[in-house]
Amino acid sequence: MGLICKQSNLVGFKIYMIDWSDRDIKRKTIVIPVHNYASYGLHHNMSFAEAKSACSKFNKNRMTEKRKQIIKNKNLIVSKKKKELYVPEIYVIGFEKEIDDIYFLNEPRLKQIKKHWNIVVKIISNINISPSEYYNERNKFYFYYNQKKWSPAYIKELTSLINRFGEYCCRQDKLFFKELPQLSNVMKEKLNEAREEQGGFRTVSEALTVKMLIDKKHQFETEGLQLQYNFMFIALWFGLRPKELDSLKDTKNYKIEYDNHNKVNVLHVYQSKLTSLQKAKRWKPIPIMFKEQEEALELIKACNFKRPLVKTLKRIFEDNIDTYSGRKGFTDLMLSKGVGLENISIFLGHSDISMTWKHYKNRNRFNL
Repeated sequence: MGLICKQSNLVGFKIYMIDWSDRDIKRKTIVIPVHNYASYGLHHNMSFAEAKSACSKFNKNRMTEKRKQIIKNKNLIVSKKKKELYVPEIYVIGFEKEIDDIYFLNEPRLKQIKKHWNIVVKIISNINISPSEYYNERNKFYFYYNQKKWSPAYIKELTSLINRFGEYCCRQDKLFFKELPQLSNVMKEKLNEAREEQGGFRTVSEALTVKMLIDKKHQFETEGLQLQYNFMFIALWFGLRPKELDSLKDTKNYKIEYDNHNKVNVLHVYQSKLTSLQKAKRWKPIPIMFKEQEEALELIKACNFKRPLVKTLKRIFEDNIDTYSGRKGFTDLMLSKGVGLENISIFLGHSDISMTWKHYKNRNRFNL
């Protein structure tokens, strides 16, 4: 479609809309009413030369948009062909079914894998490498990772899924498959440095201490954030995950029992994330050994707490403190009270003490 401007003795000029989109039909010529001129950047008071120039400009923009759409359609076709070549639809269907069959009892993990899988499809489509060449062309994957500035932990998840899909495809084609290696320590270090220079990404949360929390108590109260302060207080003295603490507003997610052997009350917290275990085994015990824990327990019973916004914590503490920081500080707090690391690991709900030591112990702090 386009505009044509013709001179007229009566009104100076007339504008016609020409439709040549269908070559099999004789082109249509439609007279544009004067009251519609404004829609095409025209005005009835224009001179013939000005109207002709405005029509040319409209036609040029129209052709530019049409060319852009044609190029876009071509790129979509090429992209679709590449995707079908390196991520065949028939293999995608089979692979996704295999994943569904493996994780059908673990819905959170299945949801996470499907989220990663959408990214993996984009990676494979952009890199354009067949599964049998993943190992030989591994540097292309690493270069792509580096451009995206993803975290090493996230890259590890994606690489595992890429290998899983590659192994599935080669199994169907009866080809040998050599895995794409995970990032080396040197590459992880370089990637972290690049991400730090880039900024704007989430770093590991810092451990909260009793002193840090007490120092900011007045500010919490002044700003009317007492419930948010209580949240951080409970998290620190019980080592609870943010979601676990949120769940305690429902009384079915915790219970208090007296331990006759140790002569203490014990808070049992339900761990909903342990979907692979039977429900009866998802409870973790936390003994009430200190007066601060008794205070925290009363706050839980009264539902007198509320999760704070991360930006609020960043503003108040001016450190990398978030809602997970209370749990991060729990290990060193309990060690300073004379509790053994083995018991702390149980209170945190870890299946292995090495997890507690590796990720929750501050190596710069010690207790004598």
